[in-house]
Amino acid sequence: MNQEIRAIATEIRAVGDDTESRKVSGLGIVYDKWMELWPGFRERILKGAAKKVDVVKSYFNHDPNNVLSTEESNPPLVLRETENGIEYESPIPPTTYGKDLEINLTRKNVKGSSFAFSIPQGGDKWWEDDDGVVHREIRKLVYSEIGPVTDPAYVQTTAAVRSARDAVNEYRSRLETLRKKFPGEARADDDTKVWTKDAAADWLKDHDFKTGAYEKMANWHSFRQEDPDKYDDFRVENEPFDFTKKDGVMVIYGILEEDGERKSEIQSIRFYHGEADKEEQESKAKQEFIELAAIVQRAQRGDPLTEEDCEKIKASIKTLEGVIPSEDRQKPDSDIDGTPEGPQKRLFFMGKRLECAEKLSKGDEIQ
Repeated sequence: MNQEIRAIATEIRAVGDDTESRKVSGLGIVYDKWMELWPGFRERILKGAAKKVDVVKSYFNHDPNNVLSTEESNPPLVLRETENGIEYESPIPPTTYGKDLEINLTRKNVKGSSFAFSIPQGGDKWWEDDDGVVHREIRKLVYSEIGPVTDPAYVQTTAAVRSARDAVNEYRSRLETLRKKFPGEARADDDTKVWTKDAAADWLKDHDFKTGAYEKMANWHSFRQEDPDKYDDFRVENEPFDFTKKDGVMVIYGILEEDGERKSEIQSIRFYHGEADKEEQESKAKQEFIELAAIVQRAQRGDPLTEEDCEKIKASIKTLEGVIPSEDRQKPDSDIDGTPEGPQKRLFFMGKRLECAEKLSKGDEIQ
């Protein structure tokens, strides 16, 4: 996991009266606030997304040579989860840079905080809007360092931008890899991507997920990542990782309580194949075919067609278009007589010639 850095302008406070107990306190990680690191890239951290490493360190000005404290120090660095984000309180050591920090705190020269973190697999979601602005929503991060900085704007435009640009470049690279790997992939009628089992398994392997426990569901290839029996509850994510709803990928998260804290992790990953939807559509098409045939037979006998008949023809044609391959829709009747689907296709074209609601409304004769 790549290490990233962010800095924010926020209130920093000096706590304590005497030199021995002086501490610096502030909000180091902010939840649910969109930040624009540069024009064209926005990012926010969801509430509860921040998890820490075993021992977090606190530096002044993000400099490992200016260690203020760690969680193992005496006195230690204290971290608190709040509604707004992660607050920290660090003792100030009696060192040269510690005294520099105290003076800068007194003069209100310390304007914010910075933190270092990494994103685990599946911990963020990316998308690009119609204006070309890339959005990143961080759902899980692991932070290792947090502390005060005199100039958060400088950190944000140097180290933070470098690490964020690396993340954006990685996102675009993954997106391009997907496009090259699945050129012209199959799509359902609503433009949802249709996955084969092998293509789904390849994606999982490429992204270090499990492929062993497989189940073919009504419309989905499902690959189990964890035993569902271990969870108290579940939630569904329809736009996981870098996908949109049209990419046909769904993640089921299992939720459990551990050490008094509710946690979620990926229980299964599903890929759309749509076979049940296709069967339902074909069943509906057969019924539409029967009803359309009756109307066509009446028209061939010379019976007048009502406006309701014409609306029914339009609706039936729309359904039949879903089951008749596009390459066959322009063929003359003679080219399709010998195929098993010939009668259904011939009726489709006859129905096309009977799209007549407008003619009826004008009193024109049906041909």
